[in-house]
Amino acid sequence: GAIHDGIDPYGGHTRRALELIEYSAELDPLSPIINVGAGIPLHIARRYEEAAARYRSVLDTETKFVPGHYYLGMTLEMLGGCDTAIEHYKLSVEIAGPITLYLGALAHVYARAGRPADAERVIEQLHTLGKQRYTSPYNLAVAYMGLDRFDESLTALEAALEEHNAWIWFVPVDPRF
Repeated sequence: GAIHDGIDPYGGHTRRALELIEYSAELDPLSPIINVGAGIPLHIARRYEEAAARYRSVLDTETKFVPGHYYLGMTLEMLGGCDTAIEHYKLSVEIAGPITLYLGALAHVYARAGRPADAERVIEQLHTLGKQRYTSPYNLAVAYMGLDRFDESLTALEAALEEHNAWIWFVPVDPRF
């Protein structure tokens, strides 16, 4: 069914997104990425339990499907399950390697779980990786936001906007912000 009148900062577009992704799931019901994608509009609408159920249904059969772990971690964090979210983000990194999107999320949830030293360690890892390869400023913004380092987060977001980073679209609807 279509998304109900929950939070929809895009004036109905979240509802339409869910309708289209559900149609995609009907066409290809076994696709892990489509089924994870079906949870994203639910997450945006703050329907966390439903979003988590979507991600878990994928991970039940595709245990190493990294997007499932990433989005489930994000949703569990919003449900207050920081320790479980940490485990899913760590699995994302373990399976896929030190992808900065996952590291930024891990730093954020470490901070929210009352583990600022772990968050700082991951931020240092992001900076080290940034000396070796491209590191999105968006991921640093997420990490800094977790530590309430708002000036640094804003600076990183401005850099992400300036470079037209693809993840900027998520800022207005991401509950972490």
